[in-house]
Amino acid sequence: KLLLTASTMFAAAAAVVAAMVATMVGDHIGYYKYGKVPDDWTWGRFRQEYECEKYYIHQENKRFYTMADWQTMRDIYIQHVDSSYVFDDPIPPTKGYSLQGKGNPPPFYAALSPGSGRGLFASRDIHEGELVHNGTISDVSFPNADAFRRFMFALPTKEMACDVTEWTWTQPLHKNGPLKLMTSFTISILVNEADDEEEMNILPESEVSSLFYATRDIQKGEEITTSYDTLYSADFDEVGLGW
Repeated sequence: KLLLTASTMFAAAAAVVAAMVATMVGDHIGYYKYGKVPDDWTWGRFRQEYECEKYYIHQENKRFYTMADWQTMRDIYIQHVDSSYVFDDPIPPTKGYSLQGKGNPPPFYAALSPGSGRGLFASRDIHEGELVHNGTISDVSFPNADAFRRFMFALPTKEMACDVTEWTWTQPLHKNGPLKLMTSFTISILVNEADDEEEMNILPESEVSSLFYATRDIQKGEEITTSYDTLYSADFDEVGLGW
């Protein structure tokens, strides 16, 4: 009986440890153990190890994140990247953020875009020259590539990690400034790239600005699209992450 009891206790303890490790590493092949993060994982390796191309071979299979999903990413960012960061916007990330003043969401919502998966659509008529998106409010940065790796390994699922690889870019925050590794934890990150200039309807005011204005009138229900080349670069080598 003593042997059985000891065996049962060991099994129970092992299960608790396994659960703790699973919580810590999520679905990530066991690389984030005991707080040690590999410093050689590149953007491409994350994509390869997590089988992101296979995971999202069909764009229409991508789901829309819940408030709990966005909150999970925000909590992990605070825990592993910047403990002083405060997410205190009254607008939930499922609706965007406060575009102009507290409590006023941007003029878009998230929905499926035919052939493109998730996208953003105008919630009302938008006039040419109107501010549509303010990335200075919605975007967050990583101080270095290791901070990004810590964040990635702490995410709970491959799905979330694969999404973050698609939602990460590099940009200077001011003229002649260094490139920063950026992402966002609101639906604003779902804006798609236009197929051509005629389809495109928002652009940043400059190559270093995160203020996006309507380049023409946009009708309610029309998809909001931009050009990634204008602001969203992917110079991961320049920020120490590598391809």
